[in-house]
Amino acid sequence: MIDEGMLRLITALGHGVPGVTVRLTCEHGAELVVAANRLDAHLDPCQLRAAVLVPPRAGATRLVDTIAAAEVHLGLQDLGGGLYRRGGPEGEERWFATLLGSAALGDLLDRCPVDVPDESMTASVKPDEELGATVVCITANHPSASAHLDAVASWAIGVCMVEELLGASRRELSR
Repeated sequence: MIDEGMLRLITALGHGVPGVTVRLTCEHGAELVVAANRLDAHLDPCQLRAAVLVPPRAGATRLVDTIAAAEVHLGLQDLGGGLYRRGGPEGEERWFATLLGSAALGDLLDRCPVDVPDESMTASVKPDEELGATVVCITANHPSASAHLDAVASWAIGVCMVEELLGASRRELSR
């Protein structure tokens, strides 16, 4: 079965990135397509989000408890490590989702050590408080910035992963 945190991240990407298709594989082998504008979709992104947010009830099986695997299937190119590529109207984009909230994320992104001109890239942050995930899009606003986009995005997702692990360790120690 897929880790619930991973499912929340995939759900956040499917819900937060326009045009993305997510494929869910159930424990019994059935595949579900999640997309906003596809006739073959079994769920739309809002329905998946709602299913992930359903609280557990004694004796009831939730959809999320039957998912063995989930992946971004279309709309983003998987670069590995949770980082995705897409060409957008404003320029090249890199997307990822994190379990960090938007306040912590903003502080982290401000510390980026990659040397790029201030206005050459922008970071868009889409928090989903209920889901407990934040979707991040880093855009190269100028062709010269594209050369540094992967370095900035890789640094950003890496620092988010470290902070997620440190936060989980702190929570464990405080128990």
